[in-house]
Amino acid sequence: MKDQIPGVTTKRKRTQNERSERAGPVRPALSFLPIHTYLYSMKQEIQKAFSQITATLKETMTDISDSAKEKTIAIIESWLEVFPELESMGLEITSFGINLAISPSLEVELSGPAGLFDHGRLEEYRKRYEGQSHVSTVLRAILTTKQMYHKLGKKTSDEIYLKIKVKVPPEVGVYFGRPSIP
Repeated sequence: MKDQIPGVTTKRKRTQNERSERAGPVRPALSFLPIHTYLYSMKQEIQKAFSQITATLKETMTDISDSAKEKTIAIIESWLEVFPELESMGLEITSFGINLAISPSLEVELSGPAGLFDHGRLEEYRKRYEGQSHVSTVLRAILTTKQMYHKLGKKTSDEIYLKIKVKVPPEVGVYFGRPSIP
């Protein structure tokens, strides 16, 4: 044996068993390929799996998105029945628009004399439209706005403006006086 320097070890050739134990499990089916070819093949398999997962997710998201759009459109269509009722109360549609987006919406502005909604008429309308949730929502918004406005010590102005956004969830805005709020 050669003289060894203290603290320095020399490499000896490992046996086949020692090499396979240290390397871990044998690569399946492609063990005869060089490592770079094997890694490239695995990369392609992973990319293929990701592509399949991505395609499945896109399809699922499209289905969910289409379903949500259909529900929103159904909600919008159900609100279209409300506007003739509001016009019969004396309100006039001053603006009407549809926004097409991931979540479509309908925006309608109405106005009319504030006197149309005095306490007696509001109660009459609330009883008449008790079973119609959309009209009831608008009437409740008018009543609540009127009550809050009076708590400020203000008298009802001559005009009332309604801004209805039909989306998920719907919004009803009521203003006394011309709103400068977009």
